[in-house]
Amino acid sequence: MKLLPENSTELIVRRTGAVISLEINRPEKRNSLSPDVLRSIVRALEKLKKDDSARCVVLSGRGGKAFSSGYDFSFVAPGDITRDYGRKKHPLAAACDAVENFPRPVLALVRGYAVGGGLELAAACDLIICSDDSKFSMPPSKLGIAYPFSGLRRIARAVGIAGAKRMFFGAETFTAQEAFQAGLVSEVTSPSALEDTVYALARKIAEGAPLSIQASKQGLNILAKSSKPSAKDSTSLRAMFEKVCESADFKEGMKSVAEKRKPVFKGR
Repeated sequence: MKLLPENSTELIVRRTGAVISLEINRPEKRNSLSPDVLRSIVRALEKLKKDDSARCVVLSGRGGKAFSSGYDFSFVAPGDITRDYGRKKHPLAAACDAVENFPRPVLALVRGYAVGGGLELAAACDLIICSDDSKFSMPPSKLGIAYPFSGLRRIARAVGIAGAKRMFFGAETFTAQEAFQAGLVSEVTSPSALEDTVYALARKIAEGAPLSIQASKQGLNILAKSSKPSAKDSTSLRAMFEKVCESADFKEGMKSVAEKRKPVFKGR
């Protein structure tokens, strides 16, 4: 893997071919989410958005104990939450939105705990693959916190309303298998096979037609929010559909079928 310029102390950014790795680097804090690491995620994704050769991103936490233990409350001063509520986007919300709205797939590699804001960040990814010893929980009821609506919606989309109520009302911890059954996690592996499984999937995604995958992500994200797209969304979807159908990759796909060979997609 090659380190990229977006690399920072708290976020290690590497590239292997068309796959980008973002690794939260706060193992001594169980990868709790500081404002700096959250801003680093946003900055890295903003730069990668302009790089068409970056076809899939893997988000993980350094060390074997936690993907992330949640937002680092040592950065919250008394009165900050109520004073800032509704006035500006919280760094966690900004990072989750950046992950969810990144045009190409983002995979969460989860080993150990994904708690609170760490769970929301994982849920913002397109797919979560975890080790069989992973744990998922939402502890606001143990901390006296009112969780923001955007986060409630994101978790409810992932596990359903009933699953979200289990998590938020009783701070219930989901095992890896329970998270898989709830639909939060797409695959569970042994800890030793986790990285190979995630990066094999990332490489497979990277071999696909980037514009086709981007169109699918855009449409599925809209569908996740509402069964009926808005006029603005419909216009955007139509434009993307036309872009894909007029692309060189579409022609390459059709040509490869006729020639009975593997297609080579260039993202244009």
